[in-house]
Amino acid sequence: MSRPLLRGRGYDGLPFLNRLRCLSTVLPLVVATCYADEPPNTAQVIAAAPPVVVEAAPVAAAAAPVPAAPAAAAPVAALLPGAQALALTIQPPTPEPMAPPPVTRPPAMVSLPLLPHPSKYPRLPAAPYAAIVTECGSAWDGVEWMPLECLDEDAEQGGRKAAKVVIPYGLMKPSAAALPTLVDHRADGTEGPIRKQWGDHCSAFAFTAALDHAYARWTGKPGAFSVMQVWGRYHGTSEGRAIEGNLGDPVSAEADFAYDGVVATSWRRCHPPPAKPFPTGTCGQPVDTARLAPLDAQPVAEITQIEVIPRSQLGVLREKLAAGQDVVVGIKLHSFATGGEVGAKYLVADEIGKPKEGVHGHSILLAGYAMTPNGVYYLVHNSFGLKWGDNGYAWMHEDVLKAYTVNQDMVVPDVQPKEIANRRLQADGSLAAKCAAGMVPDSISGQCAGRCPDGSPRHNNVCAAPKSDCPAGAVNLTGSCVLAAPPSSGVDPSSQIRWTCGAGGCSYDVPQGQLNCRAGACAVSCPAPSFRLATTMTGLACVE
Repeated sequence: MSRPLLRGRGYDGLPFLNRLRCLSTVLPLVVATCYADEPPNTAQVIAAAPPVVVEAAPVAAAAAPVPAAPAAAAPVAALLPGAQALALTIQPPTPEPMAPPPVTRPPAMVSLPLLPHPSKYPRLPAAPYAAIVTECGSAWDGVEWMPLECLDEDAEQGGRKAAKVVIPYGLMKPSAAALPTLVDHRADGTEGPIRKQWGDHCSAFAFTAALDHAYARWTGKPGAFSVMQVWGRYHGTSEGRAIEGNLGDPVSAEADFAYDGVVATSWRRCHPPPAKPFPTGTCGQPVDTARLAPLDAQPVAEITQIEVIPRSQLGVLREKLAAGQDVVVGIKLHSFATGGEVGAKYLVADEIGKPKEGVHGHSILLAGYAMTPNGVYYLVHNSFGLKWGDNGYAWMHEDVLKAYTVNQDMVVPDVQPKEIANRRLQADGSLAAKCAAGMVPDSISGQCAGRCPDGSPRHNNVCAAPKSDCPAGAVNLTGSCVLAAPPSSGVDPSSQIRWTCGAGGCSYDVPQGQLNCRAGACAVSCPAPSFRLATTMTGLACVE
């Protein structure tokens, strides 16, 4: 039975672990955490399964019967600088696997960015008077006044939809590896476009930018998803609402509904006096469901999981960034002006020690870190446009992050291309039958193909090269280095599900009766870094 892509909620306002249990033992690249009242270095993940779709288009040259997927919409040119076309081409299996594209070379960097200690920050000149103040206030970014959001300190608390991994963590452990000194996701070309917000919509901007980056983990190139589509599902001022409003839902290209600040602000609820008026004077308007419905009907990807990290767990934050993920955080600063040399711009943030009460918040995306002699800095991917910092990026000292973070959690969303979601299950919601001997499902197409030399399943007919430019513990499948799966195999004694992993991912053999397997035996594969198969409230997903 199919599940519609546009569900009843619609737009009415509302290294790699996901939260299944808390682990007391820590591996350096085992990522994420529980809440502060639970043991540290454990994980919480919110996950949703892909919807099941009946309408199908033929798949070329399948080696074994596989579920077909709806025809993809024609690729659309993105409207913003740095955006990529969002089409994913499914490669049929061939007798010999394809090689991955070369790893994108990072820019030469002989040393860490020259970033000062906060005690050496220059004093900022006074900001010019702001004649127009938005409902939730504004902050000076060194160029202009930018609107802020009314972020709530406890906004991230609330109901969570937990995923449960199929193979217990104790049976499938990753290899330990040291964290690098410098992580900058710009270097491998996986950051999406820099956008500029017009109103207090930064939670949608940061969330969507994280989805752009997460898409690159499947395809090697970032997405450019529609902020208006994400914002339309909750049109509120917290990342928690963004989670609840978007988890399990599709996302489409920015070009299909480009950002319009006046329209986005009109969807906000109106606040009674003495609240400051909206700059346009327009609020409380219904969301344009007629404009948004076609985006949901022809999606590019689906938001499959959202992990939350307590704001106190900065070590886990660095592990997530080192694993190739971007992380959304909320912060309250009096000023977002930057200083420093070109290529090493940083948030001056000279208010350390000043109270953050009375200052409204701003959601940002963290896209790397640098462990410098003057402390740890985090790379901010902002939504203030290309004139801010270094073409929209700047470094922020860890002391500033610790002192001025708001909300209880930091948010790590993930997506998977719709083609993959549609191919993982058959039209009736059951797993595909097991492949012939020596073959396993491709982790992208689901078609049966020979294993890679390292024992992993193919990823869109690609096998990782035995030698690559990736560091130890990482693998290249799409042109960028991601965390490798742990080479291992075994059987879960409770479910009798068998797994086999190579660096490029894991395949799972599922006996009849388990995980909705209706054949004599079934199979499914997951790629690195999302190599763990997990069950959710509505189906299956691949998670880290």
